[in-house]
Amino acid sequence: MGRLLILRHGETDYNRQGRYQGSTDTELNEEGLIQARQAAVDLKQTPIDRIISSPLKRALDTARIIAEAAEVEVETIAEFAERNMGVFEGMTRDEIVARYPEYNGWMVTRQIYAAPPQGESLLDFSIRLTKGLDILRGYDCQKNILLVCHGGVARSIHGILRRVSDEHLFSYNLQNCETDIYEW
Repeated sequence: MGRLLILRHGETDYNRQGRYQGSTDTELNEEGLIQARQAAVDLKQTPIDRIISSPLKRALDTARIIAEAAEVEVETIAEFAERNMGVFEGMTRDEIVARYPEYNGWMVTRQIYAAPPQGESLLDFSIRLTKGLDILRGYDCQKNILLVCHGGVARSIHGILRRVSDEHLFSYNLQNCETDIYEW
């Protein structure tokens, strides 16, 4: 049996400021680089056969730091990019509520069929992630795969693989460069 290790990317300035990043291609800040280097050290004793990353810089740069230490190539899979949050990207929750009160700020991002204006619904996001997981399932299932991705991706995969209720889905949060492990 193989394992899927999910690791959230290192910190960005948007993370620090509490801003929605979504599909905005932000970079790691100094703390994020430190976190990625520490993750590489922490994973050094963990056998990793493949490293898969979201194509967004913050995840890809984290993956590259870990890959160098693990001596494994990084592959990108577009399906693991973070959810597109539309016009909410770059904004804090307070800014969203003030500018878009008709969308009730925070809650529209937690509804299955609704989406932020010009953004992606949770349903469409989950379908995209399921396609990405299907790609991973096509790899040798005896291998250990490290997926470097985003908070929303990690949360949704957690819901898919652990079959948690919608009610419990949003209580799951990986911190920057934190890892979760799934047997599969």
